[in-house]
Amino acid sequence: MSIMTPKILKGNAQHFLETHEFDFYVANPFSARFVPKDAKSLILTRVNYVDLPNLVQAMPNKNSRILAFGAGSVIDPAKYLAKVTDSHLTVIPSALSVNSFATHRSSFFDDQSKKSFDTIAPHVLVLDYDLLKSAGILNALGVIELASTATAQVDWSSAIEKGIERADEQIKGRSGVLIEKTIDLLNDYENISDKLGQLFEGLIESGLLTQEYGNGRPVSGSEHIISSHIENRIIGCAHGVGLYVGILIAAELQKQQGKSTPQVEAIANHLLKARFVREYIKQQFSKKIIQDILSTIRPRAEKHTIINDFSAEDFQLTANKMCDIIFK
Repeated sequence: MSIMTPKILKGNAQHFLETHEFDFYVANPFSARFVPKDAKSLILTRVNYVDLPNLVQAMPNKNSRILAFGAGSVIDPAKYLAKVTDSHLTVIPSALSVNSFATHRSSFFDDQSKKSFDTIAPHVLVLDYDLLKSAGILNALGVIELASTATAQVDWSSAIEKGIERADEQIKGRSGVLIEKTIDLLNDYENISDKLGQLFEGLIESGLLTQEYGNGRPVSGSEHIISSHIENRIIGCAHGVGLYVGILIAAELQKQQGKSTPQVEAIANHLLKARFVREYIKQQFSKKIIQDILSTIRPRAEKHTIINDFSAEDFQLTANKMCDIIFK
């Protein structure tokens, strides 16, 4: 497949919108105020898999110029629309919380977990760093997106050993570099707003690794399976919150199987020390809700991860142990 590296423009988002015209706008309630009056648009909060046909019906024509302004809940639907209507897509991220602005994959809820499939990567990205700084903790959650590469690499290696996935030494090497850069970001985690350029470069690299491998295996493993269950059951749950829980559980499972790496252990230790993230999670959700959701998790037949190596009962014991630590 061809690799799409988006053209990157830097500047004021409002000025960009005032000086550029689009056929269709996709936004969330926050960014809707930037959409020109009377423009054809979709204002979205959460899109489920079953909603996708209705989104296409809202498009005025094919071969359009689409502007998406928001985070993952806006970007993924816009990527889907651009794919099925053969349209040109420009994205203004409102937070650096996910890598979806750099991948060709999109994910949507289906009442069980998430369905992920090929769409397109954006053609143009507009970065307004002043706007992005206002995203606050959402940018910190973007570092957690990068941190998931560590546990994902262990799962990927295990799947390669079992002949389920193919090896790629170049991507493995680049993934290792990305993890080390993520650890550097975690060393000064609370000041991430001063390092948005590094965070953006990491998320771009994470997206390109997904494009070049053809799927998300190098950066997405058991931690994403866990996260998808949490996000599916808790409306409005940020992706990074689910990943925070998922990474810590995956790291503990990998440790119990003797498959952990120094990078996984370093990531887990940094996340456990990130008290402001833990406090954010504790303010948003109860331990019981998270534990109830985790009790429903089972391995995915199509995606071998560390979860496959544990019984449901043993997985639950580990999940409960990590919840006790997170919510203490």
